[in-house]
Amino acid sequence: MKRQVWNAEWTFWKDGSTEKRTVDVPYDAMLQETRVPNIKDGPASGCYPGGKYFYEKVLCLTEEEAAGTVILEFGGVYQKSTVSLNGTKAGGRVYGYSDFLVDLTGKVKAGENSVLVEADNTQYGNCRWYSGSGIYRDVVLWTSGTSYIKPFGVHVTTESIAPAAVRVQTDAVMEDGMTLLVEVRKDGAVVAKDKGADVTLEIPNAKLWSAESPELYEVSVTLKKGRKVLDAAEETFGIRSIAWNAKEGFLVNGQSVKLRGGCVHADNGPLGAASFKKTEMRRLRKMKECGYNAVRYSHQPANKAFLDACDELGLYVMDETFDTWFNTKSEYDYALYFENEWEKDLTDMVRVAYNHPSVIMYSLGNEVYLKETEKSTKTAKQLVEKIHALDASRAATVCINPGLAAMGGGEVDPAKANEAGDPAPTVKGDAAKGSLLINMIVTILPKVMKILGSEKKMQALDPIFAPMDLLGFNYGTHLYLPQHKDYPDRVIVGSETLPSKLAENWKIIAQYPHLVGDFMWTSVDYLGEAGVGLPKYGGKEEFNAPYPCVTAGCGSIDLTGFIDSQGWISSIIWGQRETPYIAVHPIDHFGEKVAMGRWRMTDAVHSWSWKGCEGGNASVDVYSVGKFVELFQDGVSLGVKELSNWKASYELTYQPGKLEAISYDMAHRVLARDVLTTGSAETVLTVCPEDKTLTTGGQDITFVNIALADRTGIVKMLEDRKVTVAVEGPAELVSVCSGNPETKDDLATNTCETYHGRAVAVLRSTHETGTVKLTVSAAGMDPVSIELEAQ
Repeated sequence: MKRQVWNAEWTFWKDGSTEKRTVDVPYDAMLQETRVPNIKDGPASGCYPGGKYFYEKVLCLTEEEAAGTVILEFGGVYQKSTVSLNGTKAGGRVYGYSDFLVDLTGKVKAGENSVLVEADNTQYGNCRWYSGSGIYRDVVLWTSGTSYIKPFGVHVTTESIAPAAVRVQTDAVMEDGMTLLVEVRKDGAVVAKDKGADVTLEIPNAKLWSAESPELYEVSVTLKKGRKVLDAAEETFGIRSIAWNAKEGFLVNGQSVKLRGGCVHADNGPLGAASFKKTEMRRLRKMKECGYNAVRYSHQPANKAFLDACDELGLYVMDETFDTWFNTKSEYDYALYFENEWEKDLTDMVRVAYNHPSVIMYSLGNEVYLKETEKSTKTAKQLVEKIHALDASRAATVCINPGLAAMGGGEVDPAKANEAGDPAPTVKGDAAKGSLLINMIVTILPKVMKILGSEKKMQALDPIFAPMDLLGFNYGTHLYLPQHKDYPDRVIVGSETLPSKLAENWKIIAQYPHLVGDFMWTSVDYLGEAGVGLPKYGGKEEFNAPYPCVTAGCGSIDLTGFIDSQGWISSIIWGQRETPYIAVHPIDHFGEKVAMGRWRMTDAVHSWSWKGCEGGNASVDVYSVGKFVELFQDGVSLGVKELSNWKASYELTYQPGKLEAISYDMAHRVLARDVLTTGSAETVLTVCPEDKTLTTGGQDITFVNIALADRTGIVKMLEDRKVTVAVEGPAELVSVCSGNPETKDDLATNTCETYHGRAVAVLRSTHETGTVKLTVSAAGMDPVSIELEAQ
């Protein structure tokens, strides 16, 4: 079928408002809302309220098109969507994370047709994190004649790698006398071809896909009648084999691989939930840069743009279905609909994921409650049987929190599914008090969690685990070896772990083949679950933080895309970074009691610029591979220390100047060096766009990095101030924000306070060409202007 991205120029309005405006989707309506400080359970959403939103667009068709096949694909609409055609309901989906199809064939007319999408996110309290609202992923229009290849109708499966052979199955609506021509290409050249709806092709001199070498091929299938081409479809795929067993672990192309993983949520930081290929590539490229080779999409199905980026960059993916089964975690969550909706949502997840070589396993649930053992066993069996029927080539798992697995969640009240919701329910007092029991227990009672999640408890739940190809444990490191003793053939993955435990976890994972990897929470900071990784100076540890906290405050990469200390330290632990890393605990907080959020590895930063802290005490950690490190301050050695868990610590007095760390091997030979220098007295605005051009059409995004630094680019940690961004020309300013978890600044605005000297501006292309001028200003500083070309 002809595939046309149908994102441009939708008419948008909020329920109850007379104001309408034209927007290009993806467009996250929640990000445009004003945060409500005392909203009920506000930390879950970052205090963003819900709402009901409408998107309308005219579909113009010729007589021939209207007589043929017409299908709309929605990559994601949050949530409870209804799609209407010319005033009549044509489709929709309850689950806000599913890619779904709406068949308009036989319902459309020649000329103008009205397509209206309603997204109802008014039942506030339907998600444990920031969900976004409205059409936040791509819309695609599929058209063809009455004979056609169905959308996502071409399935490519690696049959073998030596010799390399792939099976291509095509689902097409066709008549007698029609043929399907299948061609496989590499870099534009045809390397194999055949005819038929189900063919196996041997690929000569095949280049195999892996995270280290993400080689991709293209397959084209052409539907023909004689010489006439009736339809065509193209798919990208990779040739690779995957396998798993307790003796060899996880195998890619016959080679053992340990998963250096991180979890991500669906949102794209400054863009809210809106997903673009460019933004997905950006955050995943940064993950690769600091050593990750795997990612868990938590806790919902990944979209095509994300999976495309993983294919191209080389990242192994755990694709996940649901955060709940039949017991609720939030008042209006998916548990209300699970029994009726799970099968089609799971099917659609596989439909999107099937041809992506990056996807290696499917998670069928996250921290689901399993107290109702008989029902849970039946559900697990149903889910596994369905996933294997749809895709037998990948592993099925479930991500269990041992301490919570045998607990019972909220009972489903069917009446709540249709209950009128309040999109912004408020409470008196501190909005942070409403929080998920799950993470509060993990935070406050870790020893109790181990008792609740003992090996004996897990044995009682084994009928639920048994159908799985491998088992995921969230915060269950204590079970890695006991499980292996009791179930020696069981393969285990650390599906969610604390970053502060990475060093000890990785030692175990590296040693035992049945442990295939670790996914820390989290690789990228995200909106909602506010404050779970926020350091509290002079305060006590808690799971959630009230307004103005807006992000989780954890992650190897912050909301703006800046790689934080956790990213580089993790890279060292994994053996992916040879250069040592100097991590300085905030000198302006030295001596204060700090309650570190459990989902943060460290509060230390890579800086030796601490204006106003001269003469103060400083605590410095040096992380490195090797055996020893030595730290120098202004050329004077502070001693050689042996590394313990990749770390050595020093206490010194802060003075502007230079720190240098040198790493050594067992024989005291120099391995590498890291240097930090204090910035000079003058502070200037630095503005650095990540692209020089924008592609017109409303779908291109670029990030402009803003910093307060000296003229050599050394960022000033303690000289934060408000920056304002102005844009002239054919581009839209989507957001100006910092990586500060606690801020009253709106994301969808033109100004923010820098954080640790940094901020970012996000531009989106329009439908016009020309020169774009962006100017950044701040009080007491010379403004800086840059230009980009929209073309």
